Parts: sequence; structure tokens; C-alpha cells
Amino acid sequence: MAAAFKKGDRVRCRWGTTWYDAVVAARFMGGAEYDVHFSVDHSVGRVKAACLVQAKTKAEAKSAQAKSAQAQARQAR
Repeated sequence: MAAAFKKGDRVRCRWGTTWYDAVVAARFMGGAEYDVHFSVDHSVGRVKAACLVQAKTKAEAKSAQAKSAQAQARQAR
């Protein structure tokens, strides 16, 4: 089951085959669907809960990027 989000939560949203940064604007059908405000063009779209994941914080994203760079460095040796 997908995580429940509330208005204002930062999320990553899959639209087609592409992932976008978005903010939850509204929740519908007991959490089965959400309206999200896309950061890229400020549009709003309704998506199924399965298309959303919690956005990483800046610290989490930076840590993941550092780990990836370390792994690439090890492979280059």
C-alpha cells in the first residue's frame, strides 16, 4: 500500500515515464488520489497514490550523491 501524504508534503511524482518534483495540493478518495502542484511548470495534476514517493531531503540527496561518487571512484580503480 502506498504511503499517505498530506497537503504540503514534498513528493516525487511519476507522470508517464518521467519523475517530477511536486507538492501535494489535495487528497481524494481516502488517499487513493492526490492533486499535486508540479515545481517544473507550476501546473496541477491528479495522480494515483502509487505514482508518488516521499521526496528526499537535501541532506538525504547529498548523502546519496556522495555514496554514488564513492562507488564510481572504487570501480574506476
